[in-house]
Amino acid sequence: MVAGVCVGLAEYFGVDVNLVRLGFGIFSVFYGLGVLIYLIAWAILPEEDQDGSILGSFLHKFWSGF
Repeated sequence: MVAGVCVGLAEYFGVDVNLVRLGFGIFSVFYGLGVLIYLIAWAILPEEDQDGSILGSFLHKFWSGF
């Protein structure tokens, strides 16, 4: 709901979005990795109407400065 990561992953894999959210919740509660995985996915996955990700655009701007 924050960045659309769960919805995007659910559409890509063809599963219910609630199952993806449940998976992130389980990883967050039991392993503490859910939030970290969510943030990494948010940075790597491109937005719906864009070609690149947040991380990709940042790296492109960073490397073009050299």
